[in-house]
Amino acid sequence: MDGFSIQAALSHPQALWIWFALATVGFIGLDFAHMRKQGDKDIGLRDALRWSAMWVVIAMFFAVSSWWLAGFQENSAIPRTEQLGLWLTGYLIEKALAVDNVFVFLMVFTVLGIPSVAQKRLLMWGVMGAIVLRLVMIFLASALIATFQWVLVLFGIFLVIMGWRTWPSKSDDDDSEHGDGIIGWIRKHVEVRDTAGYVGKDQLAKRGFYITTAFLALLTISIVDIVFAVDSIPAIFAVTTDTWIVASSNVFAVLGLRPMYFLLKHMRDKLVYLPHALSIVLVAIGAKLLVLPWFHVPIAVSLGFIVVVLGSAAFASYLKTREPRTV
Repeated sequence: MDGFSIQAALSHPQALWIWFALATVGFIGLDFAHMRKQGDKDIGLRDALRWSAMWVVIAMFFAVSSWWLAGFQENSAIPRTEQLGLWLTGYLIEKALAVDNVFVFLMVFTVLGIPSVAQKRLLMWGVMGAIVLRLVMIFLASALIATFQWVLVLFGIFLVIMGWRTWPSKSDDDDSEHGDGIIGWIRKHVEVRDTAGYVGKDQLAKRGFYITTAFLALLTISIVDIVFAVDSIPAIFAVTTDTWIVASSNVFAVLGLRPMYFLLKHMRDKLVYLPHALSIVLVAIGAKLLVLPWFHVPIAVSLGFIVVVLGSAAFASYLKTREPRTV
């Protein structure tokens, strides 16, 4: 016991990564337990709102506890006072940009006729796959940036173009085309059957096997998430190139994707100006990367801008969609 101390454990160079791994596994287990407790119960607006808020609280707990733990890290490249702000900004960016994913998921489930009970299970496995694939993409992007700094400028140009292209009113149609195109391509190459399970063998089927409608839905939302991660991950790298902050903020935003799906499922017709806000955020983040060689935008300005844009879009949507008072 003489060689062990809490101080030494907390100041270990990999302490933040270990805490991130333990927290991620623990909260995923919590989500699985919550899903089993729900059973076949449909998720209403109130339940979705409550569980979405709980995931935000969990993310804030992780952020604050990591900020406290960072105080023991002597060789951190980023001052501790900035780490919390950077993490919150990255989390908010990913949370906002995940809205597009959710709308496409809803379209996929509607087209394939997936019942609400099955949607919960498929989204859970979809989130697990998204976490793994996003971590791979983040580590690859981090290695690329460390070798070629000019990659950040390419990210900036890409984000400005994406923000311009996704400006409504065509954004909803474009998003639907992502899902429809993927479903059509898979159906063309693999036989799809409306049966139980996910994959089965049959000599009479194309290529000797078939997939079920549920597996087609899972495969489609996984591919869609990869497509949309192509703009959300560079957007967080615009805030910071610290791999731990990018990875952890991204993962905790994705962990709340399932309740967020059911929340937006009930509110999709009321958030009419949210796509406009997301386009503005993408363009602004891209512009921040483009001016980075000459001017550093303070993190408080970046975070405040995103909050104001999203808040304004939510308030404007409320004003437009609220029902008139009856006298």
